[in-house]
Formats: sequence, C-alpha cells, structure tokens
Amino acid sequence: MEGVHPALTVVSAIAVGILAQALASHTRLPSIVLLLASGAALGPDGIVVNIGRGSVIDEPALIEALASRTIYAAGLDVFANEPHVPKALLELDNAVLLPHLGSASVYTRDAMGQLMIDNLTGWFETRTPLTPVPETPVPHAN
Repeated sequence: MEGVHPALTVVSAIAVGILAQALASHTRLPSIVLLLASGAALGPDGIVVNIGRGSVIDEPALIEALASRTIYAAGLDVFANEPHVPKALLELDNAVLLPHLGSASVYTRDAMGQLMIDNLTGWFETRTPLTPVPETPVPHAN
C-alpha cells in the first residue's frame, strides 16, 4: 500500500490490527486508526484489538464499521472517553469490551506503587515530583 504507514501493510496481511501504543504522543498513528476503523485495511474478516489508548481509535467510525460488518469484530479494553463506553458499543454482538487490564500484573502494580511513593517523596522533599503531570503546580526556576 503506497503512501501508508508500514505497520498498516503488516496489519492488512494478517487481518488483525492490534493497537498497543506507547505512552509518548509522537508514537500515535492516527492514519492507521482511521483506515482500520473504515475497514480499508482489514476487510470483512478483520479484527481490531485496541489495548493501548482509546484516543487512537475513531470510535464513531469503528462503531459504524462493526455495525455494518465492514470489519468482523473488535476487542477493546480502552475507550475514547473513559470510563464512559458508548451505548452503541455495548449493544454490538461483535465487540468484546473489558475494563483496561494492561497494567494488571503483580510486577507492574508493584512498580506503580513504588512510583507513587517516589513521587510523594519528591513532592514533600523538594516540591518536585519525579513524574509531574501538566496540572502539577511545580515551582519554576527563576
């Protein structure tokens, strides 16, 4: 497929699109998502699996592709507007929906707990958490 991201060629060859995105915004592939949701890459036997981020799927287009059987099925544990799942997705018999389980391992949960402790320690010692979010009122150096 000329002019299309290389990952899409692989996806179309195996008829299963698995989206498991890294956390960095520069790794998002919206062109793949739109093509997957429209069925252009997967076709009527294709299956979309998204365990990465809900925002990378054009959810209304995916719902339409599932409802019209443009693609065969979808397995999702992330949604565009979590924790709210569109009613149309819940009503589809070709969509398997789960709560986000991507971090449900002992190792990952232990690491998440340690990161929370490290962030709290940083906040109370220096007012600078290890992994601040944009809303964190971190003092700026003058």
